[in-house]
Amino acid sequence: MADMIPATQKNRAMDKWRAGLRARFGTVKAMPLGIVLYEGPSMLDGAPIVAIATGIRSRSGNVKTGDMVQVFILRQDMSPNEAQQKGTDGAVCGDCPHRSKAAGGSGACYVVTFQGPRSVWATWKRGRYAKVTSPALVSALFAGSVVRFGAYGDPAAVPLSVWQAVNRYTHAHTGYTHQWRKLGAAWQFLHASCDNATDYSDATGTGWGTFRVRTIGAPVFEGERECAAEERGIACTSCPFKCDGSTSNRTTIVVHGANAGAFA
Repeated sequence: MADMIPATQKNRAMDKWRAGLRARFGTVKAMPLGIVLYEGPSMLDGAPIVAIATGIRSRSGNVKTGDMVQVFILRQDMSPNEAQQKGTDGAVCGDCPHRSKAAGGSGACYVVTFQGPRSVWATWKRGRYAKVTSPALVSALFAGSVVRFGAYGDPAAVPLSVWQAVNRYTHAHTGYTHQWRKLGAAWQFLHASCDNATDYSDATGTGWGTFRVRTIGAPVFEGERECAAEERGIACTSCPFKCDGSTSNRTTIVVHGANAGAFA
């Protein structure tokens, strides 16, 4: 199929990419710990946000995704767990139905914000990440890498031009957005996050690849495939399919995470 990349190629790509960065910077220690891709107003509500790419020096520890560059989208002015508590996480989550209950969502988001996201935010506050603003340099730095857009946060909170620079020469990427009804075709390098049959029908009917969350026991729709990470324990980097907006890739997953019980 056109949307297949052999898993071994994805794994080798990241090793080759880091080797190239080591050669560019001279030593592992000279390589950036993380890269700040954007600092500015959220495209969703105007609040100050920051987008940070991690997993630069060493392999990502995310067992589910495998070794990928992980991009976190966070508020600048408060930790992600504080933003959840105050209901101001809309700056990075938009109108996602799973955002915090304080913001009017279900609170079903699987991300535990006081762990990874908070650690990344605190490291950024300490000034430990390199800021790269040149689109040409961003494209060069991420050339050949495998990137996850939105380890936390919706990519639509960040200007499209940032993602275009990152993604220009990548080997592969994954990304999802709940804002797909408001976005144009230029954003269809992302999968549409869907939560019901109406979402699925509307998204596929307007040219989006889809990633649908369903309850335990709920059927898989015709044309969908079950997420290999959840069904068979296969990491994204070892999966032959790409959640990169490909319209032929329509994936579904059973709701999961510590807050799964809040999903409706």
